[in-house]
Amino acid sequence: MSTAVRADASTAVNSASIRRTADLGNAALPQLVLAELMDSGALERHLRLLRRRHVAAGTR
Repeated sequence: MSTAVRADASTAVNSASIRRTADLGNAALPQLVLAELMDSGALERHLRLLRRRHVAAGTR
């Protein structure tokens, strides 16, 4: 059994805005961290290390 909830237009718009912010707004920190890793060169160093480990393990 479902229950219908009625809201006026401004409440519906506000609710949609809050949902959108919650869905899309949480990625800022991981994006900033990734940008810092890319800018500093740490990401490239890490990828090189992983590639060496991958080849050394013979899983290429």
